[in-house]
Amino acid sequence: MRTEKTNGPRARAECKSNSCAEADVRNSWTSSQSILPVNLAAERCVLGAVVEEESYLSDLLSTGLTRDDFFLSEHRRVFDALTSLHARKAPIDYLTLAEELGNTQEAYGLVAGLMQGIVLHEGHVRYHTGIVRRKARLRKILKLGEWIREAVTEAADPDVLLSQIRETLETCTEDELRA
Repeated sequence: MRTEKTNGPRARAECKSNSCAEADVRNSWTSSQSILPVNLAAERCVLGAVVEEESYLSDLLSTGLTRDDFFLSEHRRVFDALTSLHARKAPIDYLTLAEELGNTQEAYGLVAGLMQGIVLHEGHVRYHTGIVRRKARLRKILKLGEWIREAVTEAADPDVLLSQIRETLETCTEDELRA
């Protein structure tokens, strides 16, 4: 009777080609995957709700919501268009927003996509806005962390770095207090 080796190169190769490959993918994903905090559905709901009910925009702006809170550049573009229409006291709806975005097929598709699955309840829209803002704050913290990691070198002056970190954190805090 022949015993199989369970720890040799051949066994490892077979393991890799079978179920161990799935485990490796799961382990590498959970341990090394850097996932940016974002909730695209919440972003779409907030923007889509404003298209359906323009009175929400003033309320959302009063929470401190800005273009930079949106992760996707398309969503920032839509937010800019909405605030531009609002500033001009132009009506906000599907057609005027698509027109403001360039009156292209892509613009109409973008606006239609924002309106799918929206919830038109003021409390929900405000809650979704909070999600968008919280995710944006987390991304800012990650960005600061990345900057710190790159800035810390053998030659770096820790006092200068700490001063810059404090200044950045104070700016973030002041932005939150203004909102």
